[in-house]
Amino acid sequence: MWLAKKITARRSREIGAATEEETGLVGECEYRELSSCSPYGLWWQAPLGQEILTVNYGGACLGLGVVAPRQRQLLPGEVCLYSQGGALLWLRQDGSVEINGLRITKEGEVVPPKRE
Repeated sequence: MWLAKKITARRSREIGAATEEETGLVGECEYRELSSCSPYGLWWQAPLGQEILTVNYGGACLGLGVVAPRQRQLLPGEVCLYSQGGALLWLRQDGSVEINGLRITKEGEVVPPKRE
């Protein structure tokens, strides 16, 4: 967050909505082939209509990420990847990994999802 604030403080920024165009965004202007900023090895494409924070960087529009509510379920140090279709990969604080409800402990024990 500190880095995003530092970058956006010196450059113009806006929030726009993802469009059907490949890596497109409509805000004050329409952008196509929007580059994104993310950790190495992670690609993302926002769902249609999702708000994206952008910054003008080096003469090009750069997508910094989607505007998302704070996830209160995450504990410090946890990472959760999810898709619009419901896929979920959660790296938990205790060393376990959860994939769509199936938990694998750091010792390798498989814990099936709870049935409701």
